[in-house]
Amino acid sequence: MNLEEQKVSLCKYADVLFQELEKRIDLRFLDIEKRIDAGAEAERRALDLSNKILDRRLEAMNEFRSAMSDQALTFIRRDEFVLHTENQRRELDAFTKFKEERVSVPTDIEGLKKDVKALNTFRDNMDGKASQNSVVVALIFSILAAAFGGISLVLRLLEK
Repeated sequence: MNLEEQKVSLCKYADVLFQELEKRIDLRFLDIEKRIDAGAEAERRALDLSNKILDRRLEAMNEFRSAMSDQALTFIRRDEFVLHTENQRRELDAFTKFKEERVSVPTDIEGLKKDVKALNTFRDNMDGKASQNSVVVALIFSILAAAFGGISLVLRLLEK
């Protein structure tokens, strides 16, 4: 082998080595590209999932905010509360004053009970008298009926 052939073979050898290196580099780039694509796809899916989770969370927060707004509408305003409290205080003061005045007036519960009992007894007596009057009236009608019956009997006996 001469020197020219060796150079050509060495060039071919270097070319083959470079081609092999280029193939390896291409394969390595393809592998890296696949990994990058897979990572990007995983990132997209994770981003979509996090967006869905964030949307749900925002919906829940909006619902909570709406519930709080609805609840706030049922609360009494400060000025209404102050006005209501002042009215309650005035009514309480008036009641306390009335109660103090009422306590100062002597009440005789036992005397009132006796008066009520006397009124009940009077009413019972009046009811009894009303019943007695109806008995007397019935007795008078009975006597009159018996008298008329007796007179009619005597008249019939005399006619015969």
